[in-house]
Amino acid sequence: AGGAHHGLDADMAAEEAVQRLTDGLGLDQVVITAAAPTNAPLLLASAIARDRGAVVLVGDVPIEAPRAAFYDKELSFVVSRSYGPGRYDAEYEERGLDYPIAYVRWTEKRNMEAVLALEARGSLRLDDVVEEIVDVAEAPNAYARLAGEAKARPRGALVLKYGDVDSSEPAPPAVIEPALAERGRIETRPPVRVALIGPGSFASRIVAPALLAGGARLAVVAGGAGPSAEAAVRTLGFGRVAVTAEDAISDPEVDAVVITTRHGAHASLTARALRAGKHVFCEKPVALTSDELDDVLAAAATAQGILAVGFNRRFSPLLRQMRQHVVHEHGTVVASYRVSAGPLPPEHWLHDLVEGGGRAVGEACHFIDSLAFLADSPIRQIYASGYGAPGSPLQSRDNLALTLTFDNGSVGSIVYAAEGSPRVPKERVELFSGSRSAVLDDYRTLELFGTRRRRISQRAQDKGHTMELAAFLRGAEQGRPPVALDVVANVSLATLAAVESLRTGKAVRIEQSSSG
Repeated sequence: AGGAHHGLDADMAAEEAVQRLTDGLGLDQVVITAAAPTNAPLLLASAIARDRGAVVLVGDVPIEAPRAAFYDKELSFVVSRSYGPGRYDAEYEERGLDYPIAYVRWTEKRNMEAVLALEARGSLRLDDVVEEIVDVAEAPNAYARLAGEAKARPRGALVLKYGDVDSSEPAPPAVIEPALAERGRIETRPPVRVALIGPGSFASRIVAPALLAGGARLAVVAGGAGPSAEAAVRTLGFGRVAVTAEDAISDPEVDAVVITTRHGAHASLTARALRAGKHVFCEKPVALTSDELDDVLAAAATAQGILAVGFNRRFSPLLRQMRQHVVHEHGTVVASYRVSAGPLPPEHWLHDLVEGGGRAVGEACHFIDSLAFLADSPIRQIYASGYGAPGSPLQSRDNLALTLTFDNGSVGSIVYAAEGSPRVPKERVELFSGSRSAVLDDYRTLELFGTRRRRISQRAQDKGHTMELAAFLRGAEQGRPPVALDVVANVSLATLAAVESLRTGKAVRIEQSSSG
């Protein structure tokens, strides 16, 4: 039925055995599928390969090749992406855009199909290598066993068993009423029990510590790679790891859901959590498209829980002092926000329109909100121009100039630059009204100008994350969002309108519609 003709224990005299089996020639190809802390498998592979043979590394082994063996035999060395072409390509793996068979015969999917076909015919039998079938809810423990002490590791494979998946569609979006008036919200007794979805670096360094400082109880963590969720339990004190985001959202022991995934998942997770009766804090942006935003606002308008979006800069102590000093001697302001953002690699996920939304949406929204806060007025018109890499989509343009007009007559400008020297401080804000002015430099120093000049400095940069999350937790306890839903809607609409302006080359009005 096929399969291996010989099996050798690595502890045995494998080199001599291979020489005997190959009449002293060595093996044409050696494929390493082992995981090892040293390069011992690579040393063995180079010893048993024939002259001008090939060594293929599939497993996790330190790439420390012995030069003498590789040089003397002129060995070829290839590192494989394990499953074949398509691995780690988001367009292929996540969006199902296949490679034409005429150009790529064996893709990741076709390799798997071939293996399944061999199993179906009985040509490939795996029963003997399966040591245990484990419920998917026990996956964290299973991975821990595989990574544990060598003597305690399973000798065979652990297979995860998945239960039935509820594929029922969520309820259709509710009709949005003419104004996003705040409804009666549920009030939550402290400590607020939080589920965090997306335990990446930002969540671990900034969000989780701020939640703890605000008195929250970190109940559940979900999403991300298995190790990152495990690390969150170990280092931050989360109560448990949820297998799926839906598991975390539906947990009756969770009061609030904090969403810090990549941008493409924000809207759907936010709407689902709101409809499940939870308070929701979603990192910016809350949506990447108009349809997504409509769905979120529909859910928020009728939800029992509050919605907060991660526009943290409006909670920065220095930005608040800036507004207090200048606003509103005459009721209107002139505001300027300059951002030296620096470049991102073309393959960075933020440039991916499905996963990141582009920097025009994913990052510029921060500064649009900051100007709305300083003007203390809804945005009524926005004009955007800019450029990016040749041939890049509109949303991926990351050298931008935006002009904003507000309801109260205030005006503002945003310059967002991916080019330029990295020595320039990242953010600078200037605000003018009547006979007063203020200049904020990178959230470290604030200069106030009026009848006299005053300078305020702080050692640590404070962009408002801690105060923002404390306000969210208070809002959950009181049933009142820290920022009105109308404001969230206006800023989000203006952000999407900036992309429309990039497309048309014209200013776009932010109309007061049924969505807010």
